[in-house]
Amino acid sequence: MQTWLEYWHQPHRLYVNERHLQAHYRRLAADVLRLLPQPAIEFLDWGCGPALGAPRLADAGVRVTLYDRSPAAQAELRARFAGDRRIRVLDDAAYAALPEQAFEVIVVNSVCQYLTQTELEALLLELRHHIRPGGRLVLGDIPPPEAGAGADALALLRAGLAHGFFLAALGGLVATALSDYRRLRATLGLSAYTPEKILALFEKAGFRPRQLHANIGFAAHRNAFEGQVPPG
Repeated sequence: MQTWLEYWHQPHRLYVNERHLQAHYRRLAADVLRLLPQPAIEFLDWGCGPALGAPRLADAGVRVTLYDRSPAAQAELRARFAGDRRIRVLDDAAYAALPEQAFEVIVVNSVCQYLTQTELEALLLELRHHIRPGGRLVLGDIPPPEAGAGADALALLRAGLAHGFFLAALGGLVATALSDYRRLRATLGLSAYTPEKILALFEKAGFRPRQLHANIGFAAHRNAFEGQVPPG
């Protein structure tokens, strides 16, 4: 059986068209900027995907580092940002060589749903070592147990209506129903967490956690959380 990691390592179609892709990353960049304590910080987007919003963060003064576990994504990121010295792209070796306390904020958005709880617990411990005292780890786009594929489809249609890709979103839902993504979601499922569970996992990893008032991105039915590394 194919795993989620294997799925993301191969070509896939997550966005219904270019308008959807651009709107998605504009929204992510705007939401992330609102979460940052100040622009001039060391920031890591872990599991970043195409990261089309990275230049907007860099324009605001954020020192942006990008990392994705997919080799294909790494190659795409290196090509996209080769001429932008404000944005650092890590491969696996560079990520493994990162020093402790390298970042003030790390964001992991729309990734936790594809990890098992054991993998998520390991990731929280791993990333805590890279965050400075007083810094924060933000987990975004985490589905609650009661939210299924219908809620995700409705969020896509609402975004399409607001941003001019509604008809493409309808077609995209049909395509998704016939895709490997749909088959994997039916067989593997997505990891879903109650707020209480995520807060407990943060505490177990040594963070001071809280739930954020809104998610990152268009899916308002999903949740976002942050954990602070205790100062000093």
